[in-house]
Amino acid sequence: MRCILTAGPNPLFSHLRKNGVTLGRYGYAMQAIPIRIGSTILDEIENVYDDITKRAYEIFHDRCGSGALDLEDWLEAEKQLFWKPEVELIEKRGFFVLKIALRIIDPVAMSVLVTRDDLVVQSSENCRYPRLFRAVHFPQPIDPVKVQATYVRGRLVLIAAKIPVSEAFGAVREPTAIRESHSVRR
Repeated sequence: MRCILTAGPNPLFSHLRKNGVTLGRYGYAMQAIPIRIGSTILDEIENVYDDITKRAYEIFHDRCGSGALDLEDWLEAEKQLFWKPEVELIEKRGFFVLKIALRIIDPVAMSVLVTRDDLVVQSSENCRYPRLFRAVHFPQPIDPVKVQATYVRGRLVLIAAKIPVSEAFGAVREPTAIRESHSVRR
């Protein structure tokens, strides 16, 4: 895990820096968010799926197991357990900027998992319900090592450097001319 602080040192606010909080350009408190780098987000998706499945089964039992409302039970369980905030994904020169409004979540309870293609933001399981869970797929591969995450004024801002297309998918080779290995008689 790693943390990245985006604000420079200020001796007047050293007590805030000790808690991982710094002040931004206009005096807003900024919280560094730990970033985990992984190869896939599949485990997080499966954990959420399992939690929703268990809750949907409980809802089914609460109805005494009557009717075929499995889809409704699933959607109700998802609504009760998880909160999916809106995401704004902006593409700028060589970067993606991701903004997520998280006004009610304590940044200490958040975790961010980044892969080459995806990102998952979630709150810890012991956080009160509904838990935060948001997965984002990037339209182009990113460099997970260069991702920066900052929580400022109730908003999580992530900056991810794109991997150049030539590196992401391998160098494009020009087709070689096909030579005739035998002569054609006329």
